[in-house]
Amino acid sequence: MPYVNSLEGVSAEDLAAVWDQYNQLAKNPETREILLRLQKKNNPKAMFPEIDIKDQVASASAKLQEKIDSQATKLLQMEAEQRIRDERANLASQGFNAADIQAIETEMVESKKTGTVLTYESAAKYYKALKQTAVPTSSPHVTDLNNTMPETALQAFQKGGMRGLKKLTNERVAKAFDDINAVRIKLQ
Repeated sequence: MPYVNSLEGVSAEDLAAVWDQYNQLAKNPETREILLRLQKKNNPKAMFPEIDIKDQVASASAKLQEKIDSQATKLLQMEAEQRIRDERANLASQGFNAADIQAIETEMVESKKTGTVLTYESAAKYYKALKQTAVPTSSPHVTDLNNTMPETALQAFQKGGMRGLKKLTNERVAKAFDDINAVRIKLQ
């Protein structure tokens, strides 16, 4: 049926067909609300309890949900702040001062940049290991210099300091060149 601006010239059968379509739309649960909203939009002051109540409940529910979300966010924030205070108190009881705790928290933040998440405990252990000085160990490679220097080098150093040691070194190098030139040492 073509769109008409007035009912003049419309047959009773066409009007009945339009009315049947309207009734089908109104009875179908999927299209009823759309039809009522179109009527409400056309006449905003008209009362349609079916959609007015639904809109009021949705509006009240949205406000309530917003308040619930806000309270939940505040509660989560308070819990997180309490956990941080507890962790800081635990670190302080282990002997860390405020600067140490700040450094530990900085290490935790820096570790997140590399994809590693450190807990307060693991960050504290890491920080403690960084601050701890290495324990000296004995090594077969480190010996007393007095025992490793040839007696003449030690004597040269005691007599002339670095100049005496340099003089002795130059003398030994010169003697080595003399030995090479005299073919006393065979080069391979």
